[in-house]
Amino acid sequence: MTTPAVGNPGSVEGVADSSAPSDQCEGDLDALIRRWQERLRLWAGNGRLAEAARIALILPDHHRGLADFVDRLAAADFTALPAVVPLDWEDMEGSACA
Repeated sequence: MTTPAVGNPGSVEGVADSSAPSDQCEGDLDALIRRWQERLRLWAGNGRLAEAARIALILPDHHRGLADFVDRLAAADFTALPAVVPLDWEDMEGSACA
């Protein structure tokens, strides 16, 4: 399976070709995770993450657990997040969570 070229309809930017060597895929995954973490830090710092979470989870305005979590993300502390690991296609087949 190949990833469509950037700019084509259906293209998924930043997703590695599954036929690429696994170390290349892991490098791409690491880069994606770093970009995602930077965005989380930004959204946590500007209040957008907390606001979205309050609305989506129907939380009170000053939920202490959410505030603590968002403060940690804003400080680039991502230890509360679960690990992101690459899975083989066979491992994902039929899984609703993968």
